[in-house]
Amino acid sequence: YIKSLKEIGIVRESGLENSTGGRRSAVLEFDPEIGVNIAVVFNLSFIEGALINPAGELIKTLRREVYNGIPAKELLNKLINLIDSLMIEASRINKTVFGIGAGIGDHLDMERGISHSYNLSSNWREVHLKKIIEEKFKRPFFLINDLDAGAMGEKYYGKGKGTDNFVCVWIDETIGMGLVLNGNI
Repeated sequence: YIKSLKEIGIVRESGLENSTGGRRSAVLEFDPEIGVNIAVVFNLSFIEGALINPAGELIKTLRREVYNGIPAKELLNKLINLIDSLMIEASRINKTVFGIGAGIGDHLDMERGISHSYNLSSNWREVHLKKIIEEKFKRPFFLINDLDAGAMGEKYYGKGKGTDNFVCVWIDETIGMGLVLNGNI
């Protein structure tokens, strides 16, 4: 798998480990120049999207204002507009978009990409986000609970890096919590 990832340019060697008596191991890293992913998070008064490189670095962020009780169709249109704007921005900086992910609260079927409900929308029920976004943008789409995504970000890139048990508490427009126990979200 590593050979394939190196051949298509997603992974590159960044050095060699010190020898412990045998052949030195190559140090691998994601090539931050290869392309970007789009990440979107739903908040109370805005949805925010970002272009993120494979090293987890933010390249560009954009927002679309929303409001509590926004009709599902209007919220979906704002989401599509936001993703479309990020696709344009990626093209402007000559980056390929590999995939799109969204973090949203309430009841989800993450595997099938369905948001069963979203309390901040007046009529958001059984929205097949995966199908809608993949048909529109021809990219893989991933759906995750917003607080799980935040805890995952801390685990791999933030204060929780190298820690197996911690709690992330978010206090913003709403209050939420994500848990990492025994290294699992």
